[in-house]
Amino acid sequence: MTYTETETIRLNIKDEQWNRSSSSWKRLKPKKFNCIDKNNESVSDYCRRIEKVITVPEEVAKQWLYIHYYNGNTVDNYGWIDYSKAMFECVTVTTENAINLRVIEDYSDYVQTRKQGTPFKDFMCNTQDKEYWIQKRTWRIPPIIVDVKSFSNPPPFADFSGFSQLVEGHSRLGYLLSMHRVREELKEQHRVYVLRAQRDV
Repeated sequence: MTYTETETIRLNIKDEQWNRSSSSWKRLKPKKFNCIDKNNESVSDYCRRIEKVITVPEEVAKQWLYIHYYNGNTVDNYGWIDYSKAMFECVTVTTENAINLRVIEDYSDYVQTRKQGTPFKDFMCNTQDKEYWIQKRTWRIPPIIVDVKSFSNPPPFADFSGFSQLVEGHSRLGYLLSMHRVREELKEQHRVYVLRAQRDV
């Protein structure tokens, strides 16, 4: 079944959530209404189309915007941002910084469950990712974080605080915390995509 854009929005988020999101957020919506629609734009086409608003790396689009755009938590926590005044950057963070990333309350249990698992037996990822963990001692695909302090005046409905907050990659963070908990060797630096304001927004 293929849904219209309005039907898709109404299936996933409330009118109030959609109406209070920024105009730049609304311009980031993918042309995709379900997983198998032959008319869906590709991730590459999506990234090219939204370049007028913000340059989005394909790895960011694949794991976040393209698939979680209509998620209520995503809209509340990040839909208010003016993306025309923001940027994504791939950087490295230390293990200490990674294990201290803030996780929003709604996904905290998800991360903690994975933290309690046994490396690498309990890692519920594909073979390629698991082998990467074993050999490289870090995640294969960089998670997405937000530089909270670079944005001013977050709205009260957004779970948006601290210094660096995890946006996407909760399993990956949980696995890193699991390895840290049992003192498995970890790489000293870990790649992440950071969303930050180019100036106050």
